[in-house]
Amino acid sequence: MRLPSDISSSWMDKVCIPVNIYELALTHNAKEEYGESKGVLDNALDSDIWIVDSDIVHGDKVLSLYAHNLFCLKEYSLLKSFFDSLDIPDFYCFPQLLIVKLNWFVVKGLTKEVILECSGFIDQNDDLISPQIGHFLSLRGFASARVGDFTSAIRDLEIAHSFFDFQGKTFEKGISSSRLGVLFLQNSNFSDSIKWLTRALTAFTTLNLPRKQSMTLLNLGVTHYKSGNLLAATKTLLKSHKIGEDGNWPHRMLFTNIALANVLRMQRKTTEARKRLHTAYTQAQDLGYPREEALALEFLGDVYRDEGQHTQAQRYYARAMAIGQTIAPKGDIVMEIHRRNGECLLAQGELGEAVIELNKSIKLAQAQGDRFEEAVALRIQSEIKKEAGDLDAADEFISQSVEILDQIGARFELAISLASWSELKIRQVDRGNSFIPAHLLLTQAWNHATKSLDHAIFTGSTPLIEECRQISQRISSLRATHERINSKAGKKSTNNRPQSSNIIIHQSLAMRDLLELTDMFADHLEPVLITGETGTGKELIARRLHLNSLRADHKLVSVNVTTLPATMFEREMFGHVRGSFSGADRDGAGYVGEADGGTLFLDEIGELPLEAQPKLLRLLQEGTYQALGDPTERYANIRIVAATNASLPEMVKQGKFRSDLYFRLRVLELQLPPLRDRDGDVPLLLRHFLSEISGRQVELTQYFDLDSLDMLERHEWAGNIRELSVLARRAHIELTSRGRVHISVSR
Repeated sequence: MRLPSDISSSWMDKVCIPVNIYELALTHNAKEEYGESKGVLDNALDSDIWIVDSDIVHGDKVLSLYAHNLFCLKEYSLLKSFFDSLDIPDFYCFPQLLIVKLNWFVVKGLTKEVILECSGFIDQNDDLISPQIGHFLSLRGFASARVGDFTSAIRDLEIAHSFFDFQGKTFEKGISSSRLGVLFLQNSNFSDSIKWLTRALTAFTTLNLPRKQSMTLLNLGVTHYKSGNLLAATKTLLKSHKIGEDGNWPHRMLFTNIALANVLRMQRKTTEARKRLHTAYTQAQDLGYPREEALALEFLGDVYRDEGQHTQAQRYYARAMAIGQTIAPKGDIVMEIHRRNGECLLAQGELGEAVIELNKSIKLAQAQGDRFEEAVALRIQSEIKKEAGDLDAADEFISQSVEILDQIGARFELAISLASWSELKIRQVDRGNSFIPAHLLLTQAWNHATKSLDHAIFTGSTPLIEECRQISQRISSLRATHERINSKAGKKSTNNRPQSSNIIIHQSLAMRDLLELTDMFADHLEPVLITGETGTGKELIARRLHLNSLRADHKLVSVNVTTLPATMFEREMFGHVRGSFSGADRDGAGYVGEADGGTLFLDEIGELPLEAQPKLLRLLQEGTYQALGDPTERYANIRIVAATNASLPEMVKQGKFRSDLYFRLRVLELQLPPLRDRDGDVPLLLRHFLSEISGRQVELTQYFDLDSLDMLERHEWAGNIRELSVLARRAHIELTSRGRVHISVSR
C-alpha cells in the first residue's frame, strides 16, 4: 500500500476509495478473512486513479479497516510503522482508528494508557452518546480486567452490551458477550461464564463467523470442564476442534488439543491425553506460541503426576515455569505451576518446601481473583497439615476449599475436596483425641462422602466415581462397626467420647501405615501374627482387627498363653465333656467353643508349650479339634490372631517352636513399631493418658515444661506405651498431691 510518510488529518479528509471496494474489503474482514481484506485495500490504495463522486469512503474509515486487518493478522511491526507515520494531534476525531490503536496497546500491555484514553473519549462524548461509545466501554472493560479491576470491567462490558443491543450490532454484541464470558471464567463464576459465552456463540453462529465460533466453543469447553461437566466439555471442545480442522487453522487445533487433553486426563485416560499434549507441544513450537507451549508442558506434568511419577512431572513443570516467568512472572501459568510443585513435594514428603510453593500459589491466585486455583491450593495445604499431624489446621483449610468450590460450582474439584474432608474425619476418629464424639465425626465423614459421590456422578468421570464410592463404603462399614461397639457397651450415641480401650492414638507415619494394613487384613479369614516389643499395644491391634471384620457381631476371646499350664492346656483351650476328669460335673466349651463365629486372640504365643503346639496346628490347618473326653471331632468357626514379643524365627532355630506352626500363623503379619520409632506420638499419647486420668482434657504444659517434654520425646521408652502410661499416672499423682511434678525416667 502506498501511503505518504506522514499521514495528516487533512490527507485523510481528501483520500477516498469507491464504496463498493470498501464494502468488499469490509465483507472479507467481517468473515475473518483479514488477508483478503488487506489485499483489496492494498490494491485500491496503490491505484493511481482516485474516483471522487458521491459513492466514496473517506480515508479515516479506510485506514481504520486497514489497521484492523494488520492487528488481526498480528503483523505488529507493520502496525507500529503505520501508527508511527500518523500525524494526528487529536485521535478522538477518528474514533475507529483509535479503537484499533488501543486494542494494540492492550496487546503491548499498556492497559493503564488504554483505560485513560477510553475514559477520556467517554467523558467527552457522554452528552452526545456517540455511536462509538459502546466500543470504548467494551475496550475499557477489557483493559480493566487485565489490571484486576473486575468490578469495573463487568460494569463497562455489560453497559457496552446494552449499547450494541440497542444499536442492533450483532457482531459487537458477540464480542462484548465473549469478553464477559472469559472474564467470568477467570473469576471462577462458571454459571455466568456459560451464560455469556452461549450468547456470544449465538451471535457468531448467526453471522457465520467460524473463527469466532471456534474460540467461543473453546472457552465454553474450558468452562464446562472447570465446572466439572466433562461430557459437555468434550462435546464442545470437539466441535471447536472440528471447525479448526475444516478451516485449516492450526492455532485453533492447538488450543483445543490442550483443553481436550486435560479433560482426558481428568477421566484418567492418560495415554490419549499424553498423545494430544505432545501434538499440541509440537504445534505450539511450530506456530511460535510460547504460552500454549508452556500449557502443554504443564499438563504433561499433570499426566505424570497423576501416574505417581512425580520427578518426571517436576521436569515438565520446570520447563513450563521457565516459559511462564518470561511471559508473565505473576501470571496464571506461574501460579498454577507453584501449586503443582507443591503437590509433588507433598507426595515426596517435602512438607516444608511444599508449603512454600502453595503459599506462593495462593497469593497469586488471590491477586488474580482466581478462586478456582485458590480452592485447589487450599486443599493441598490441608493435605500437608494432615500429613504433619495438625488435623485441626487441616480441617480449617479443607473447609475453606469446599466452601469456595461449592460457591463457584466446580463440581469435579469439589468432589475431590469433599472426599479428602471425609478421609480427614476418619483420621480424627482414628487418632481419638478430638473433642468431637466419634459417632459425630463419622456422621460428618458420611455426609461429606455422599456429597462427594453425588458430584462425582455429575462429572461422569468413572475413576472418580469409583474412588468416591469406595470411600463411602468404607465409612459405612466404620459407622456400622462403631454402632456395634457402642451397642455392646450400652452407650449408643450418648457417649461424649469413644471407649478409650478402642482408641489408637497416633499421628506418626509408622502407625498410620500399620493401621491401614490392619484394616486391609480385617475381613480376611487367614490367621494374623502380631509382633512387637512389650507394651506396644498388640491387644489393641487384635481388637481393631476383630471389630473391623465380618465377625464383629460375635465374641473376641482373649487368652494369655502364659496363664495356661501345659497340663491344663487341652481342657482350657478345647473344652471338655461331663465326667472327663474328676470334678467335671458339666460340659465346658473351652476358649475355642466360646469364640465360635468370632475371633480367638492368643497373646504371648511364643510361650505355648511345645507338646501343645500340634493340637493348635491341627486347628489352624483343618479347622477341627476334640474336646477333652469326647472322641467326636468338632468344627471351629473362628479366626485366630496371635501375638508375641519373642523372636519366633529364633525359637524355631532353637527347636522351641514348630516351624510349620510358625509359618501357618504368619500368613498375615503385623509388626508393631516401638514407641521410639513413632515420631510425634509421645506428646499425643501423654496428653491422652493425663486427660483420661484427670477426667477432663488437659494440656501438657500443666504438667511439664518445654525442656522436659523435649527430653520425653527423645527418651528410648524401653517399656513403650505401657511405660508412658505409668509415667502419666505418676505425673498426675505428683501434681495433685504436691502441686508440682518431679519424676525421673530410666535411661
